[in-house]
Amino acid sequence: MTDDSDEPPTTQLGHLLQEAAAALSKARDRELSARDMTERHWLILRGLAEAGPVRLPQLMALLRHSSFMEQAPQIFDHLSEHGWMEERLEGPGGLSVFGLTPAGHSIYRETAAALQAIGERAVDGLSSTAQGTAARFLERVIAQLQAHG
Repeated sequence: MTDDSDEPPTTQLGHLLQEAAAALSKARDRELSARDMTERHWLILRGLAEAGPVRLPQLMALLRHSSFMEQAPQIFDHLSEHGWMEERLEGPGGLSVFGLTPAGHSIYRETAAALQAIGERAVDGLSSTAQGTAARFLERVIAQLQAHG
């Protein structure tokens, strides 16, 4: 990028924000794909890791605000086929409980660390002060955009 652009600063800034988001998404997608996952698989895997074993209503509540509720059965099947998620019956009524297997916990930890490393690479070389300034700036941009529609 050069400073002699004819674009107004806000146009240039918008473009840079789009490029940064696209580069971050691409890096995350590559990392997840290497583990035969998509962002949707990751969100459910992470939700189960953080929530612990859950009954079906709780599992569906984890997905309530997601845009892929209708794909949940295929995602559950995918995670189960990989040996990362299991369903077991518990209690006198034999209620279904869903949770991660030991392999699921392992892939969760590996993937979480890999995704964390992507975030760290994105800010490598920036001081903690610069990172704080950038974070506050991005929070402000997000708030402004959400407030206006």
